Amino acid sequence: MLIANPIYDSVFKYLMEDDRVAKLFISTIIESKVVEVKLTPQERTAHIPSLGVTVFRLDFSAVILTAEGELKNVLIELQKADGPDDVRRFRRYLAENYYERPISGIKLGGSFSESENSSNLEKDFDKFEPDKLVLPIITIYLLGESLPSLQGYSAVKVKRSYFDAVTGEKIEKRESFIESLTHDSYVVQLSELNKRRRNHLEKMFSVFEQIRFHGKRHFKDFEEELPDEFQPLLDRLFRAALDRDILEKMIVEDEIVDNWKEKERQYEKAIEEERRQKEEERRQKEEKQMLLEEERRQKEEERRQKEEKQMLLEEERRQKEQNQALLKKEKEQREKLYSRTLEVLVKSGISKKDAKDILDKE
Repeated sequence: MLIANPIYDSVFKYLMEDDRVAKLFISTIIESKVVEVKLTPQERTAHIPSLGVTVFRLDFSAVILTAEGELKNVLIELQKADGPDDVRRFRRYLAENYYERPISGIKLGGSFSESENSSNLEKDFDKFEPDKLVLPIITIYLLGESLPSLQGYSAVKVKRSYFDAVTGEKIEKRESFIESLTHDSYVVQLSELNKRRRNHLEKMFSVFEQIRFHGKRHFKDFEEELPDEFQPLLDRLFRAALDRDILEKMIVEDEIVDNWKEKERQYEKAIEEERRQKEEERRQKEEKQMLLEEERRQKEEERRQKEEKQMLLEEERRQKEQNQALLKKEKEQREKLYSRTLEVLVKSGISKKDAKDILDKE
């Protein structure tokens, strides 16, 4: 059977525009019956030229039937991306979906059983007048690449539970305030399917597995047998394969990806050039800093040498002064001794002239 490749955004959107298929698709993932679903008028696509990838997102307002038999209005955020980093860049859109109207005609918290006929359900739809409500969100992520710590798992669900923070006891009740602030999440890792078909979920996502292409990646030869309930999904993909408009959109997507890859190469080249220039500027700055530091060191050395020379000159001057003072003192002592000796000789009866001759000879 020839089918269009649902990994393409155009094909995936075409698939989800069919309410029956959307209900089937979402119900299989969240394991709750989707009673009513409404796709928002416009999908959102985040282009990330620096990575060459896109994050494709569809938002739904839905009514689901809980395991307790209650109807519950929810918002469903369905994102398809290559990897988790792409999704994180897209999270800024999440806040916009916390304030949405529920589907017209469904009362929150009302009980519902499988045995009730559709006319009663339609009456409930007609009676209900929605107010602006804060609705809980269910997030579904379809990732082309695996999360590093969850390799081997094709699908992961994150379910919230209430616990008494004092006793640790699990609380079975639900509070709308808390429900509107936190949400359940489902992560499907398409690269981890590896041809495994262990349950309905893996069987449904077998159409997404990137194998058995027909020619280019636009089409697949799908030869597996799926449960009858998934026939609407296969029929929709078969019709997509025959739709020329969708094929043209797929070709455009290929061109966009090719352009992104080229932009990515140019971006990486520009980043590398910028990095090289910054590295060169840093090196030149360091060299200049080293030159300035060397100049400062030389000036410091010259100053030190000048101070040492000044200190030596000061020491020489001080020693010269000390020597002069000693010589002066010695001269004064010699003169004083000469005078005393001369006086003694004169008193001993020697003439002053003879006494000086005697002292001068000595």
